[in-house]
Amino acid sequence: MGNDLKKLLEKLVEEGDSDFVNSVAPSTEVVESNSEEAWNDFQDSQIAFEKAFKDSQKGPL
Repeated sequence: MGNDLKKLLEKLVEEGDSDFVNSVAPSTEVVESNSEEAWNDFQDSQIAFEKAFKDSQKGPL
């Protein structure tokens, strides 16, 4: 994997070809949400994390 990444970076630097970059780079999708929705999602994920953490600390069975 490391060699592949190194070869890819060398090729990108040598060619500077935006078509090549677009063909290998994953496409990203930007999702907009309002800040209240994002905050609620964050709080829900924190609550779920804390519950999972507490459950994992109960000790051996």
